[in-house]
Amino acid sequence: GTSLMEAAVEAEVGIEAACDGLAQCSTCHVYLDADAPVPPPDEFEQDMLEIAAGYTPGQSRLSCCVELQPELQGLRATLPRRWINYMDHIPFPD
Repeated sequence: GTSLMEAAVEAEVGIEAACDGLAQCSTCHVYLDADAPVPPPDEFEQDMLEIAAGYTPGQSRLSCCVELQPELQGLRATLPRRWINYMDHIPFPD
């Protein structure tokens, strides 16, 4: 299926998504309504959320981890005012 991050990138809403949806950077961090019908984040996503700028328990999610489903019709996601791209600080080999 399509993730919320993929839909946001396609819609050009200004989400960075530096790790291309691998849940390794938190630059696709969004806020969802607390009552949004999505499963809770798993342990790995939760670890990434806790280092996300503006993390808000119960509302913060990595949009790459939210798979769009028919029951999410009308879901509202809000971008944080800022994010931190930890991928810029990883020494990748040349």
